[in-house]
Amino acid sequence: MVAFAINVNAYDFSVKNADGINIYYNYINNGKEVAVTYEGYYKTWSSSKLDYIYWYGGYRGIGDCLVVPETVTYNDRTYPITQIATNAFRDSHVETIILPNSIKYLGSYSFTDSWIEEITIPNGIKELKSGVFSGCTDLKKVSLPEGLEVIDSYVFDGCKSLTSISIPESVTVLKGFTDCTGLTSITIPKNVTDVYFSGCDNLLKIYSYIEDPRDISYPSIAFSKNTYYSGTLYVPKGTIEKYKSKEGWKSFTWIEEMSSSGDNRCATPTLSYSYKEIKYDCETSGATIHETIKCSDAATTTFSGSHKLNAVYEITAYATADGYSPSETINAKLFWIDGSLESTSINSIRANTRGILIQNDDGFLKVSGLNNNEQVTIFDISGTQLGTAKSIDGTAVFNINSIDKVIVVKVGNDSVKVQL
Repeated sequence: MVAFAINVNAYDFSVKNADGINIYYNYINNGKEVAVTYEGYYKTWSSSKLDYIYWYGGYRGIGDCLVVPETVTYNDRTYPITQIATNAFRDSHVETIILPNSIKYLGSYSFTDSWIEEITIPNGIKELKSGVFSGCTDLKKVSLPEGLEVIDSYVFDGCKSLTSISIPESVTVLKGFTDCTGLTSITIPKNVTDVYFSGCDNLLKIYSYIEDPRDISYPSIAFSKNTYYSGTLYVPKGTIEKYKSKEGWKSFTWIEEMSSSGDNRCATPTLSYSYKEIKYDCETSGATIHETIKCSDAATTTFSGSHKLNAVYEITAYATADGYSPSETINAKLFWIDGSLESTSINSIRANTRGILIQNDDGFLKVSGLNNNEQVTIFDISGTQLGTAKSIDGTAVFNINSIDKVIVVKVGNDSVKVQL
């Protein structure tokens, strides 16, 4: 028996990212933009029988994490990276892939059968195409953006390690969950018109905020038999009879009303910073915090000459809990400043740097990560002093309801500009 193999290229060009990893690209939009793709697909077959084995290649043996940049320069031209092509990371062995917010489109099956364990979907994505994460049995954590509208068929097919996921309020089609045996509960936003959770046998708590449910497209298999017979469907107050009259919903043995037909929203989390730790708290019992941290300094980029380091982390977070819709999102920025208050100059290495967390909390500016009784002063953009305060338990607070959109916060000898 003789084995043969062939490699068929699928890309227009490749460029190494800042970590030295080759990323493969195709031209799109008449050459004005590019999409990330794969190196090629590999076929093997035997001379004694007609069976073919193929896999999509290019992202194997490169480490645990791959960072996709926002732009790529090739032949002295810089292109925005706006898409992840169909099959781009199929069969890849990368556990974490970091995508930039320049990505507006994920092609079908773009991560199918990969080793990916966690991913944050960029803010500009409106639809998850069919099969994007199908067969990703190691996928544990997915952060979906507000603004996402469609989760198409088989998006998360066979994602057995996925135990929880927060569905944004903007979603209207929720058909992507099949054979997700790790899921035990799901919260369905109020604007969803169609659902599909076939084969999710351990899904026993379904919190639906739909007040005027429609018939489900595939009613007999929209949920598994175990979910229909053993699970509980929680619905808004006064809507049980509506659900009992609709195909796909009326098959639930147990349908119960939630406590309120209003906005039963998870409490918005609070955060503080001290001793190099971000700490979260949420008034809703059993809440889970979903956090995203971005740092432009850590992003892969292509440049010539110098690169100015901002040393700023942008933090967003929200909370979810069984029986509640997701909380509002909070935003904060963590600045690295000089750790020595007596210093009059900044050394090039800045070994004594420390983090200062700044956030706008409903009209109040909170600065945390401070020493007790440490003074903080705020100015407008012209340099006029607007207020001063000393920290209590490491946090200084200012009322900023009547203050312009941009202010300067001074701590010790360091000043940072903040957009409210």
